[in-house]
Amino acid sequence: MSNKLYGFKSLQYVALGALAFSTSLFAAETTAAVIIQAASYYGIPLSTTHVISTSIMGVGAVKRFSGMRWVVVERIIWTWLFTLPASGLIGYALARAAAAL
Repeated sequence: MSNKLYGFKSLQYVALGALAFSTSLFAAETTAAVIIQAASYYGIPLSTTHVISTSIMGVGAVKRFSGMRWVVVERIIWTWLFTLPASGLIGYALARAAAAL
């Protein structure tokens, strides 16, 4: 239950924070669903949060490119770039700690 609420809150943050105007989330959600289904069919791993937030940014950019809050978009992209190495380092540290036991 909390994951559903957190997912909605992150979707709401991206939709309202990255765009200077309200958009129809239908196009973004449909696009994300198609991409996630295609990736699942072909066995491609991906982050659903990244797909959904990118779809929302795409809808906003198509509707009005100047309406995007590029500072928020930049913050999201830096977070994506930070996530992979941070996860790797945490996994490495935990594996080393488990091996030491």
